[in-house]
Amino acid sequence: MDYKLGGLKLNAGMEWYGEFAPGTKPERKLSQSEIEVIKQTLVSSIDQFEKDYQNGKFSNYTPWNLHGVMDVSDVEDATQIACVHEGRHYGVITPLVKLVS
Repeated sequence: MDYKLGGLKLNAGMEWYGEFAPGTKPERKLSQSEIEVIKQTLVSSIDQFEKDYQNGKFSNYTPWNLHGVMDVSDVEDATQIACVHEGRHYGVITPLVKLVS
């Protein structure tokens, strides 16, 4: 979201987008090596985002509206929303892991 609306190319993880895009559901079990690659990609993308942000690469951010509820005017707004969004994933996944463990 930050890169696309900032007019920048996302350099990491696009090969996984199709499997994890909005509206998809799990179709297969990932191998441990695939999980490790995804983890490494996520961690390295955080580091890259921080560098890109510090270098002012998101200065041409395209404002948008989140489901008619809230205006997202800049990369700072989008980053806060992304953090809340990921937190919701964590909040849903944690009890599921406990349930099946």
